Amino acid sequence: MATVAFTGAGGGRIAKLADHLFAVASKETARIQEAHILAGHMLCDWIEMDCVSGAEQESAVVLEIAASEQVEGAR
Repeated sequence: MATVAFTGAGGGRIAKLADHLFAVASKETARIQEAHILAGHMLCDWIEMDCVSGAEQESAVVLEIAASEQVEGAR
């Protein structure tokens, strides 16, 4: 089993203990948490896409595109 540490800038003491480090280059807690949330959602999406096949996978891509268009439209 691999471990991944989600941290802020520098990684702190946990950086040496984890197999992989996802360090957000910020010292602002809110920005760090936003990046962690995004990364967590992306990981879940990649795992889900890896687990599904065919039409189910295409549906996930269509939903992702639709969500992306909604975000762009809200700006």
